[in-house]
Amino acid sequence: MTNLNSYADSLIKVLRKKGLFVILVSVLFVFSAFRGTGGPFFRNLLLLLLISYVIQILLLIQNSYLFYGIRCFLIICLCFEFIAGRLNMAKAKHSIEIGNSTAAFDSLLGFKTKPDMDNEISAKVVDRDTLYKVTYSTDNWGRRIDNAHDTGKPGNKHIVLLGCSFTFGEGLPYHETISYDLDSALQGYNTYNYGIIGGGPHQFALFFQPGTAIINKTSIKQDSGFALYTYIDDHLNRVYGGSRYLTYGSSSPDVYIQNNKIIVKKRSGIVFAINSYSDKSELLKYFNVQRSYPRSESFYRRFAAIINYTASKYRELFPRNQFVVGLYPVFSNDTAWVRYVDRNIKIINVPVPGDYCQNPAKYHISMRYDIHPSKYFNQYYVNYIISHFLTKQ
Repeated sequence: MTNLNSYADSLIKVLRKKGLFVILVSVLFVFSAFRGTGGPFFRNLLLLLLISYVIQILLLIQNSYLFYGIRCFLIICLCFEFIAGRLNMAKAKHSIEIGNSTAAFDSLLGFKTKPDMDNEISAKVVDRDTLYKVTYSTDNWGRRIDNAHDTGKPGNKHIVLLGCSFTFGEGLPYHETISYDLDSALQGYNTYNYGIIGGGPHQFALFFQPGTAIINKTSIKQDSGFALYTYIDDHLNRVYGGSRYLTYGSSSPDVYIQNNKIIVKKRSGIVFAINSYSDKSELLKYFNVQRSYPRSESFYRRFAAIINYTASKYRELFPRNQFVVGLYPVFSNDTAWVRYVDRNIKIINVPVPGDYCQNPAKYHISMRYDIHPSKYFNQYYVNYIISHFLTKQ
């Protein structure tokens, strides 16, 4: 009983000294949570600050350099986090809001393009005008098609297009896409647009697997033709699982190739948890701090092995056909992986347009809000591919 009374007396003394700070931090935490001020990471820092006071009080520690140092660090972080949050809010006034989604869940791929889609998609810049309003149509395989102008073009050859939003044609009507330009320029060919917005080679490699198998003899009827994979640098982070990609692509698989066999794993739960937590930091957002792929030989070999595997699976279905990799200009600066690609894969390094530096806005949907390629960039890309591949066969 004596010990309990002694503890209570000491607790009261510490409370008198630290209680005001506990009340102040508690009020700030409740206010931040109620008003949504500062963001989740800011509130977590406040919670840690509050916990440091509670622990010190319960342990009856009146003065401690350790707790003082911890709280100084937390307060500095809170200040920087709050300032960065204000700056990010100023940026967000002109962020883009995209209505609807092209993605559907897939147990193997994580996500894929919705099949049998005929949706009008709009992108609106907050507090500004609509950036674009287009209709995306897909067939039952999830391939983008021109539903509005289906010409039923006959062809005895195919072009299999693999890629991401650049291939799909995000923000563009169908007649401004890579698939339309190829279809229009090449007589006797039918294009099959397998582009996935936000997709990467780790998913394309699975297009031939049982359970998905969206590239097969039924979905592509012509035996002769070629496949074109359009590469951009961000595909490296999508394969690796970079932090920016994991904010939307965590459901996609971790893919490796060993002895020409594909190994599919789940993304690391620990990495995803760390990414989810750090992604809430306004300070890290402001300085664009993110987890990125390693610039190492082993990773470049891993990436190239996925491309090699995809090409080999394509040629198993369509022997003697060519697998082509197009390096999209401006967006394909890291090509260290190319040296590990099989020799029978054709690499086309498309140069930057001659007038790009003088008029870059011509080649993008919007230089400020959406730098996806415009119809002119796609036309330039397709024309170069045709002149440096098909004319030399």
